Amino acid sequence: MLRRVTLAAALAALLPMSMVSTSQAVESQRPSTTASTPVTLPPESRATKVLIDDMVVARESMAPDVRSDVRALPRLRPEKRIKIIVLRSYSRGRPPAHPTKPELTTLMKKVGNFFQASSRGKQKFRFSISKWVKLPKMSCNMLLRREPLAAARRAGYNLRKYNRLMVMQPQCDGFASYGERPGAFTWINFGPDFQTLVHELGHNVGLTHAQSRLCKQDGHAVVMTGKCQVIEYGDVFDPMGNMGATSFSSASLKRLGWGRRTATVTGSGTYELGDTTAPGPALQAVRVVEGSKTFWVEYLRRDPQEPEDGEFFEHGAGVLVRQDTGGSSLAMFDGSPGSDDTFLDAYSPADPALQPGSSFTTPAGTRIAVLSAGATAKVLISRKTTPGVPNAPLVTGVTHNSDYGVVHVDVQPGGDNGEVVLGYRVTFQPQGRSETAWTPLGPGGFDVEWNGGNFATASVRAINRVGVGAESASVVPTQLSVAFDPLPSFVTGSLSGTYRITQGTSAPAELEIDLDDPTAYTWECLYLSDPPLSGSFTCDGEPGNYILRATVTDSDGNQAVAEQPITIG
Repeated sequence: MLRRVTLAAALAALLPMSMVSTSQAVESQRPSTTASTPVTLPPESRATKVLIDDMVVARESMAPDVRSDVRALPRLRPEKRIKIIVLRSYSRGRPPAHPTKPELTTLMKKVGNFFQASSRGKQKFRFSISKWVKLPKMSCNMLLRREPLAAARRAGYNLRKYNRLMVMQPQCDGFASYGERPGAFTWINFGPDFQTLVHELGHNVGLTHAQSRLCKQDGHAVVMTGKCQVIEYGDVFDPMGNMGATSFSSASLKRLGWGRRTATVTGSGTYELGDTTAPGPALQAVRVVEGSKTFWVEYLRRDPQEPEDGEFFEHGAGVLVRQDTGGSSLAMFDGSPGSDDTFLDAYSPADPALQPGSSFTTPAGTRIAVLSAGATAKVLISRKTTPGVPNAPLVTGVTHNSDYGVVHVDVQPGGDNGEVVLGYRVTFQPQGRSETAWTPLGPGGFDVEWNGGNFATASVRAINRVGVGAESASVVPTQLSVAFDPLPSFVTGSLSGTYRITQGTSAPAELEIDLDDPTAYTWECLYLSDPPLSGSFTCDGEPGNYILRATVTDSDGNQAVAEQPITIG
């Protein structure tokens, strides 16, 4: 059982010390590149310390009835009331211009709302923001306690009113921020921003970093198996990772006593999951037990990224699968392996959600398949299965852009038979050559490089971890065409409408739209070089009977024409 300690008591105990001693500290999502010095514990301290790379951590307290084994994450006991004093500090020159008290008030209210919502009202959040206080010295990577505690007392703050101290050190910009795990202290050394504060306060309640696991087999990304790498901050949806600040994972919420209803699965069955972040009676997650391994499956419905970050994700949120690592952390798998992003590639899965119609199978034969995803998600758990190659896809369109050496394929996938589709192999005839696009299917199909000239037909095979699947029917490439959206046969005054071009073997080079009166003359309505594939036009003509004609020419000299009779009254 955890003992409640006020900051005043911590001050009395720690004034003789200048470094972290009896409580643990965990580095934030901006890791230092310098090696750390091991902390020497005083003889009277009973804390268990472990030095891992450049992070100083300690083993957390667990409820006596829960053991840290591979079947159950240790339960945490977060405080019901959080009272934070945010100490704005500096050590040289004049106080910084930022963050101002109004700026921090807005930010801390947002942070408080997050924790109160995440805990479903079980944790109350209050804060006070100090005036600027000067520290006699400041160390941006030594996690000083004595100086900020003494400075707060000198400034007249009654520390008995608080159980958390957040040391805001903007003059340390560029250094990592820190939070005790579990504990009362956080050191905010850059920003501040919403994600950093939630992350470090997450350490205070006992949470570790949210990891991801990136696996490769034969040089290609896969969901699991092969050679896997653990990314310490790689969970992009959990605030304890490196990017997201939407929701703690369902497993973490369960540890904190903040979770909703979950189910433990030891057999097969279909389960309906609600959005992790939404209230309601639906299952928040299923815990899939497979011998000595445990997987957590949950559904995050809304895209957690801000609009400007949306390009990082092909599909956004969806069904997420994390594995209990056997201690106090979770590792998220990449449910859409092969999604490429040069920024995210080294840090986390670019698109980790398992999409509807996709599935994967663990080495022990447990298959996790997403049947549908909307207001809720339906997930099928099957045991003792063996994955196979994918079924043949249905190809609905093939377009060749010879200007750029690219063929675009619109396709509806067949079943993946237990392993996520990693790419597609396209075979061109009569050349008899194949090209492969190593990419998961996103909205709008996929592109494959092709510089073999014009072709008569193309067929497609899907590829997963098991191998190359069955071949689709052959499809003739789309030909150049132009059409008008529906128009009335009689108009008064000017004529307005829209056109649409279907690209053939090369990009359209010219578009001309005219009103043609065979007995008189032609009215030019629109002329464009390198026209877009759709657009609007307006024609002004004298009253009479006309033929509205659109002529499109591509860069190879191919032409297509669309005509429609029109009467102008």
